[in-house]
Amino acid sequence: MVVDATGDAQNPSGASITAASAPFARWLRADGSVVAMPLPTGPRHNEARFIEGTSHGRLLVGGMLDGPGTHSADGDCRC
Repeated sequence: MVVDATGDAQNPSGASITAASAPFARWLRADGSVVAMPLPTGPRHNEARFIEGTSHGRLLVGGMLDGPGTHSADGDCRC
């Protein structure tokens, strides 16, 4: 299983990222096939950042849903 975010872009100066992003999760099968796993999404900053198996045989996906819109590709991040 692979998780991440897609659809975002970094400001050309590298100071911040755009608010548009969607989480994604892909199951990589032993036969080489890839299966997309549906995840919820919101209007901005959506990310899947980790996965963990549970004792009940399920997967827990953690990340951010509708994250804050601060410094969205404005180049004004003082990071």
